[in-house]
Amino acid sequence: MKRTIRTARAYAMALALAATISITSCQTQDNSDGIALKNGQEQTSTTVQSASMTRVTVFFPEEELVDIINYVLNTDYDTISDETKLSLDLLADEVDMAQIFSEVNFRLAVNIPSVEQENIETFGDLVNYVEEHFNGSYNNPEVIFLKVQRIISDQLNISISQIYLHSNLKRDLGMDSLDVFETAMAIEEEFAIEIPNEYIERIKIVEDYILYLRHR
Repeated sequence: MKRTIRTARAYAMALALAATISITSCQTQDNSDGIALKNGQEQTSTTVQSASMTRVTVFFPEEELVDIINYVLNTDYDTISDETKLSLDLLADEVDMAQIFSEVNFRLAVNIPSVEQENIETFGDLVNYVEEHFNGSYNNPEVIFLKVQRIISDQLNISISQIYLHSNLKRDLGMDSLDVFETAMAIEEEFAIEIPNEYIERIKIVEDYILYLRHR
């Protein structure tokens, strides 16, 4: 269902973009045509703006935090309930907890002070703290690339090994305009951001996604 919604939104924006390009390229010969063109441009602009306004980005840290816990504890949980106690249920000792907090800082740029660490007993406590303090940025460029790489792999159903930092989206990965928009939306969901349409139109290689994430 989520992919269907993203596809519909991306398709709408791709159509709006195509309409904008088509209208802009038209050359008018008289005043009446000029008025029609102006009205058409205004209508298209409204369409693009409306499509953009439907994109809502919300950060859900659960998946990332489960991945961090699996990494630190060498476990393989798909999900963890909010009531799960990190020490009692997951058997995380002091060293494990310190590493979990360190990974949260490393991957999500959320620093949890020692005084706050003492209050985090359950997985839900950890989720709530990260949700409240996440500022929409990721510190490590390697983490950003790996996430974008995984998103593109999922969108195109291709192996991660085929995706490089300087891969050309169209020539190397076979993406069309709709794929570019869909990927941008998936990145928006993952990083809880919104990428402007005018920037998406200029994306040519994988690194362009990452540069926006690092310098927005």
